[in-house]
Amino acid sequence: MIEQVAKVRLGPLILTISNGCCDGTAPYLYDKALPPSHAACVLETDQVSVYITSLLKGRAAVPVHYVIDAFPDAASDSLSLESDFGWRLTVRMESR
Repeated sequence: MIEQVAKVRLGPLILTISNGCCDGTAPYLYDKALPPSHAACVLETDQVSVYITSLLKGRAAVPVHYVIDAFPDAASDSLSLESDFGWRLTVRMESR
């Protein structure tokens, strides 16, 4: 899905996971955007950089891994770029 979006969008892609008030920890994929000032880059690839807010990073009592996944969702109405292609991003936390 990231490759599909990267082929048609201009500029670098960033994916943000925050503690936003509206969508909670829903991940958002943007192009030509700056990451939030209070976010840390946790992954960089040739196609996307992933940022997580400092409020989420390191708050769990046990070590946590974030798993980002995409699933088909033709009805997605998100402002995130994957929705233009019929996908929805999700994030879940797994303790390790």
